Amino acid sequence: MQLSTVEIVRTALAVVACAAVVGAAPETKPLGDFEGHGDVGQPKRAGAARYDPAVQEYTLTGSGVNMWGPRDEFQFAWKRLSGDFILQARLRF
Repeated sequence: MQLSTVEIVRTALAVVACAAVVGAAPETKPLGDFEGHGDVGQPKRAGAARYDPAVQEYTLTGSGVNMWGPRDEFQFAWKRLSGDFILQARLRF
């Protein structure tokens, strides 16, 4: 499955918006350029995040239900931003 840049940005922004609305309790430990990471909801298996500075690669793992369903469960990394910014992502499933 190949996603367009617009679909990736929409998905990433939806995840950020969901995380803000749900009020997840993220880890306070920084992860690369991100301020923290954590699970949203109560997934059966806790998620995790790691950063490899040698290749500048983030890996987020998690479990949960479909975020478009009646409840949200997923792992996310976050950083507060203000003003104009550009978000780029290369995703693999």
